[in-house]
Amino acid sequence: MRRLFILMLWLTTWGIGLTDTHAQEDQRLCNNYLKAPNIRLQILAYKALWEHYARPYSVEKERQLTNDLQSALQQGDRQRLVLLKSIYATLFGVKGLFEESNQLTEEVLSAITPNRTRIFTIKCY
Repeated sequence: MRRLFILMLWLTTWGIGLTDTHAQEDQRLCNNYLKAPNIRLQILAYKALWEHYARPYSVEKERQLTNDLQSALQQGDRQRLVLLKSIYATLFGVKGLFEESNQLTEEVLSAITPNRTRIFTIKCY
């Protein structure tokens, strides 16, 4: 129980400042996922990132996720792009994924099975 508390504290407080913008929060959550030392921390970090966009649902959050995807695409941040695309696909369906990066779309689609059990096997480059 104590380990779980420390883990949750680490995930929720690492890098958070009083002046965090949405983009900083997105980047922090992506980094938590990409730098997680083991699969358990990676799953918890992914869940935190997913909840960042999913709860509570709003058109504004969907727009933010779309903007974050476009930003990652423009910056050439392949790891963040694949991660955010998987979140977009689980929240809003695969139809809305960007067509201009077909290879990344195929990678994300191959990582997402109908029952969504393999979502954590996304390739990171």
